[in-house]
Amino acid sequence: TTENNLNQYKQQPIHESIDINTLSTIMTAFVRQGQHKLCAEFERKKLILQFDAIDHRLIKAFYNLNPTDDQIRSAKIVWQAAQSKLHAEEQLAILKQRIYTKRLPSSLNILDHSVDNVEHLLKQSIINRDKSATLSFRRLKTIAQFKYDIMTLEMTTVEEIIRSHVNIIADEKRKLIDSAGGQVPIPKSLVQIMNAIAARQSNMVQRSQCILKKKISIFDDAPMTINMAGAVGAK
Repeated sequence: TTENNLNQYKQQPIHESIDINTLSTIMTAFVRQGQHKLCAEFERKKLILQFDAIDHRLIKAFYNLNPTDDQIRSAKIVWQAAQSKLHAEEQLAILKQRIYTKRLPSSLNILDHSVDNVEHLLKQSIINRDKSATLSFRRLKTIAQFKYDIMTLEMTTVEEIIRSHVNIIADEKRKLIDSAGGQVPIPKSLVQIMNAIAARQSNMVQRSQCILKKKISIFDDAPMTINMAGAVGAK
C-alpha cells in the first residue's frame, strides 16, 4: 500500500541518496489515499443520516394509519426483534471475518500463558532440547485449536440467537394476520399496517448493512499480530 511504501522509504539509511521524485510520488499518493478515505467516510455518514431521517418518517407514517394498541405492541416487538437480529448478524459476520482473515480478538491472547503450567515446565533444562521443542509445538497447536473452537462455539450460539429472533418476528406477524379473523382477503387497513411495519424493518436492514460494511473494512487496515500459538490477532 501507499502507507507501506512511505514507511519503507522512511526506514532507508540517512546516508543513502534521496530520490526526490520517488518521495514526491509516494507523498502525493499518500495524500490522495487519505482524501479518498475522508470522502468515503463523509458519504457513509451522510447515508446513515438519510436512513435515520427515513426511519423517522416511516414511524410517523405507521402511526398515521391509526393502529390499534395491539398492532402498536406487535410493531414494537417486530422492530425490537429485527434490531436485535441485525446486531447478532453483525456479530456473526465479524466473527466469520476474524476467522477468515486469521485476526482473532486480542482478548484470546491471555490463553497463551494462563491455561496451563506446561510453558514453565518446558523451561527446565532437564528436558532434552528436541523433545522440549516437540512438546512446545504441541502445546501451541492445542491452544490455537482451543481458540478456534471457542470462536466456533460463539458463532453457533449467535446463529441460534438469530433464529430465535426470526421466530419472534414470524410469530408476531402471524398474530397480526390472525387478528383479521380469517377474512379473505385481509382487510386493506391491516395490509397497510403490515406494510408499514415491513417498510421500517427494511430500512433498518439497509442501515445495518451500511454500518457493517464499514466495520468489516477495518480488517483490511488493522495491524496484524502473531501470537505464540501461531494464530493471528487484530488489535
